[in-house]
Amino acid sequence: MKSLKTYFNLVTLVLSALIFFQGCTVYRSANVSLEEAALADTRVRIKTKDNKTLKFNKVQFENNQFYGKTQYDDKLIKVGIDENNIDRIQVKDKGKSTLLNIGVPVLILGILALGFVLSISPY
Repeated sequence: MKSLKTYFNLVTLVLSALIFFQGCTVYRSANVSLEEAALADTRVRIKTKDNKTLKFNKVQFENNQFYGKTQYDDKLIKVGIDENNIDRIQVKDKGKSTLLNIGVPVLILGILALGFVLSISPY
């Protein structure tokens, strides 16, 4: 009975880790310009000079002004971006984000399955 409880605790831990990794976004370490961020058409993280982090679904250029689009209360809103207050702009790394969101849970499940098979193996 104790091994069954330990097994369920392990399964709970793995499922919690899977849920945790589902929402991860990896950003490229290279700093890009606002023009490049608008052309990338992907998630963008902007670090301001006063150490605030702004995250946008994408950056757009309209009426000679850059806007960040973000989700708030199920509504898509546009926020004006102050170009003079930007310290760093990073765009989403799609490849690494996909690898993290799919690869890590598959690896965890594989290790769990291997551990389970080895634990019930008579050898």
